[in-house]
Amino acid sequence: MSVTPVDEPPGIWRSLAQALDAYFVDRTKRAVPEIRLRRAKQEVARCRMLVLKLHKTSTVQSKQA
Repeated sequence: MSVTPVDEPPGIWRSLAQALDAYFVDRTKRAVPEIRLRRAKQEVARCRMLVLKLHKTSTVQSKQA
C-alpha cells in the first residue's frame, strides 16, 4: 500500500474522476429543475427530522421499560 503525499498533484485517475464528477453534476443541474432539487432537499430534511424524532421517542420508551 502506498500513500500519496499531499504536495503532489493528483494522479491521472483522480483527475479523470473529478472531471467526470463535474461533468455529470453539470448535466444533472441542467436536466433537473432547481425547484425540484429544493423540494427534494426539503423532503430529505423533513424525513431526517421525523427519523430523529422517532428514534428519540423509542429511546425514551426503552429506558422507561
